[in-house]
Amino acid sequence: MPKKLGETAGFTSQDGKTQVVTFTIDKITVDPKCDPYMKPEAGKHTLLLDIRVATKQLSPDDAIQLGGTINPFAFQVVTPDGVTTPAELGMCKSSSLKALPNNWASNSKYTGQLELQVATKNGVLALIPGGLTNAGGGWEWNY
Repeated sequence: MPKKLGETAGFTSQDGKTQVVTFTIDKITVDPKCDPYMKPEAGKHTLLLDIRVATKQLSPDDAIQLGGTINPFAFQVVTPDGVTTPAELGMCKSSSLKALPNNWASNSKYTGQLELQVATKNGVLALIPGGLTNAGGGWEWNY
């Protein structure tokens, strides 16, 4: 599902009745200045994602799905020539990154960042999480 920066996405509880998680990618910074002594791999680019997440009452399965959705390993990039490749964990901003939590609580709001390393300076960022109740689901943002 195509999204614009700042547009809300989310998913429902495992029973499909209640939206339990909403999230927004507010900003994608391409090739931010790296922290001292850090740099991206040669020929790669850094994407810094500013993200907001809000939860309602999470079941244990919902919390697992959230962890499988908002993490660097769920992202892929579609290059301008149509090739899809997995995004990698970035190492440019490791000391100054505003990290998101590893564990998510019910009825909470979070802000933070994810850092990705990708092959192209522009393209489409796709979030294809594992474990979605609707197979083939996911979201895309141009960058």
